[in-house]
Amino acid sequence: MSTPLLQAIGIRVAYGEHEVIHGVDLSIGQGEFVAIIGPNGSGKSTLVQALAGLVPVSRGAIRFADIDITNQGPDRNLPRGLALVLQGRRIFPRMTVRENLLLGAYSHRDAAAGGVERVTQIIPELRNWMDQACASLSGGQQQLVAIARALMLQPRLLILDEPTLGLSARNVDIVWNAIDRLHDLDIAILVVEHRLAQVLWRAGKGVILVDGAVRDIVSLPIQEDKVPHFDSSSRDWRWTWKTTRS
Repeated sequence: MSTPLLQAIGIRVAYGEHEVIHGVDLSIGQGEFVAIIGPNGSGKSTLVQALAGLVPVSRGAIRFADIDITNQGPDRNLPRGLALVLQGRRIFPRMTVRENLLLGAYSHRDAAAGGVERVTQIIPELRNWMDQACASLSGGQQQLVAIARALMLQPRLLILDEPTLGLSARNVDIVWNAIDRLHDLDIAILVVEHRLAQVLWRAGKGVILVDGAVRDIVSLPIQEDKVPHFDSSSRDWRWTWKTTRS
């Protein structure tokens, strides 16, 4: 059996004395597409930030490419091939698209020029906006810039936290088309996404997170009209059949 690209072993995360992630085990293989599914407040964003080194873990271990990266920050994990695109895009609106992309290779300036050419081949839409200030772009276009910036150092794993949050239906399609192209390149994808109809027929595995703990791991993709429904009365997930097109 091959070694996972990313492996979390019993990780716990706490804010002060309040623990929010409780002993999570998770593995992602090279080129795998994994979705983290769960209700609001279940700890999904905290979990992916901990995996990327943005939030410290209080217990457990995280390994990437068979190297222990527990509590090593994004500045060390990004050059190794682990990239995170945070919720809300976090680009620099007054800077141009090109300038934002170059920031993605700030620690490896010798790779910057080649990186811009490479990411524009993956996301060719960027070529039309290279000298525009990011503030002039739509939400979907800004999200493409954020994703492209994360690609500058050729990550093996791309973590996306709510990549379509707040976007129009048209921009949602633009972003997901770009993500599909990345997966075709054998880049592993770990995504938190509230639009379940978009992610459940793309991912190969779904990790169901409830109250900071893994409740189940399900094989995907599933039928496009079958989605997990959170039953707040039982604090559990169950499968229901209904049309979910977004």
